[in-house]
Amino acid sequence: MEYPCFLDADSSWSKEVGIRRIPAFMVVDRRGKLAYRHVGKLTRDSEAFAALERTIDQALTRSAAN
Repeated sequence: MEYPCFLDADSSWSKEVGIRRIPAFMVVDRRGKLAYRHVGKLTRDSEAFAALERTIDQALTRSAAN
């Protein structure tokens, strides 16, 4: 993987944000707020994948503007 990954060894953060199963995909913004969450399989041609891409693009755009 070429992106940061987080291991929640005691599941405390996962429980706080409502993740109870894996796989789970999340985007956390610079303020530490959950910007995107998807639980379950994620396929490239799905609406969930498109939403993930939009969220990442928006986060990068905001980051570049600051």
